[in-house]
This record gives sequence, structure tokens and C-alpha cells, in this order.
Amino acid sequence: MSNWSRRLLAALLFVPLVVTAGCLDYEAGIAFNKDMTGKASFKMTMDLEPFVTGMIQTIGARAGGPPPDDMMPMLKQQLSEQMGNGMIDVAQLKTKLPDGVTLVDSAQKFDELKLVMSFAFAFTDATKLPSISMPMIPRNGPMAAATAQDMKPFENLQFVDDGKTLTITTKPKPVETPSADPEKAKADAAAATSALKDAKAQLEQLGMGDLLKNANLRVAFRFDVPQTVVEHNAPKKDGQSYIWEMKLDSMASMDSLDKMPEPPKINLKIKK
Repeated sequence: MSNWSRRLLAALLFVPLVVTAGCLDYEAGIAFNKDMTGKASFKMTMDLEPFVTGMIQTIGARAGGPPPDDMMPMLKQQLSEQMGNGMIDVAQLKTKLPDGVTLVDSAQKFDELKLVMSFAFAFTDATKLPSISMPMIPRNGPMAAATAQDMKPFENLQFVDDGKTLTITTKPKPVETPSADPEKAKADAAAATSALKDAKAQLEQLGMGDLLKNANLRVAFRFDVPQTVVEHNAPKKDGQSYIWEMKLDSMASMDSLDKMPEPPKINLKIKK
């Protein structure tokens, strides 16, 4: 691998912030049957094309590499080698599913700088969905930190079944207890903020700070409910579908993790 391509690939992969939040669209859904069984699904699309194009124009020119028309095919091949087999270990996933949940469909594809993953699970008990834990394919080097933990697409949902109704809400934040070592807690928070600032600073040094202006994130939850809905706070309703959505249009002003938008506040109560 030449020096210019090594720098280009490292710049793309060393900051999980850019890789995961560059152009990321994430949608999870739960479709109930009349007997309260159903199908849970999620789809994630990660588009790296805007970043790759900007990086080629900046780093390629500085490194004295080949013309952009030659760089793009080579970089696509290198990224395909890194991400071509997807992010989720499907074989291991099947062994970790909770009782009453089965994997009915999965697809992972990396093509033309776009990673698309989709998974669907059949369930007999919706309260088991937060326990779905999807193991990531282990990575070395720059991607190691981004793939160290399992993906849990429904972990932010809380289900309460009282026999007559099923209530689905966003899981409340854990109550913060006073730290036994307040100075260490303060230092840890400062270190997290510093790491984010350092990542942004490195992009600025590479001449790619403007890429964060176009970084965007969308997270949506959709529930298809044929039963009677007792109460809900969905911002959008389409027939029997109740939809919550959160968007972040730019990460240019992100100097602290505290500025990340909150996930949608879901409240949906279904009569069984």
C-alpha cells in the first residue's frame, strides 16, 4: 500500500466519529400481529462517499498521489477489504438470541462506498427484544474501538406488560450516584471531551474540517399496531404506524458528547 493510500485509509478509519456519524441512517421497527407476536427489524445505511471524495481532494493533493480518478477505485477496493463482510457476525448472533426470538432475515452489503445492513427477527414476546445483542466482527487497528461492543438495536426500549396492556417507552436514564472519587469522575468526563476535540483537530490539520459540516445522523423508530392504542406521543402517525424520529444535521459544532441529541422519547400503550 502506498503512502498516500495508507494516509487516506487511516484518516477515514481512525475516527469512529466520522465513520459512524458521517451519513448514517438508522431505523428500527416493530410490527405486531393481532396475537401480540410479530416481527422486529432494523436497517442501517452508512454512506462514506462524501467523506471519501473530500479526503481524496485534500490528502491526495498534499501527498502527491495519483490523480483523483485513479485514487477512487483503489480506495474503494481497500475499504471493501475492511468492510466488505459487514459488521455483524451472523453465525454468532444466532447462538445468542433470547428465547422466543429467531432471526428470519439478514443482509449486509458494502458497495460504492455505502454499507447497508438489515436484520429481521420474529418474536413471540416483545419484552425479550431489548435482550437482542448482535456481536460485531472483530477488527484490528483503527476500527478496533468501534467494534469492541455488541450492537443492541432495541436496548433503549422498555416494555411493561400488565396482562391487559403493553406499554413501550424509552428506557429512562440511570440515576447518577455520587462518585466515590469526584475528581476521577471529573477527569474521565474531561478526557472524553478532549478525545472528541482531538479527533476534530486532527481532521482540521488534514484540511478536512469542513466534512463535519455535512455529517448527519437520523434515528427512527416505527411501530405497526393493529390493536387499540390507549395512548401515545408519536410525532407522526400513518394509518396503524406510529413513528418517532431524531435528526442531527451537522457535527461541526460538536465539542462535547453532552451535545449529542437525545433519542426519541417514546410512549406507546397498546390494549392487548
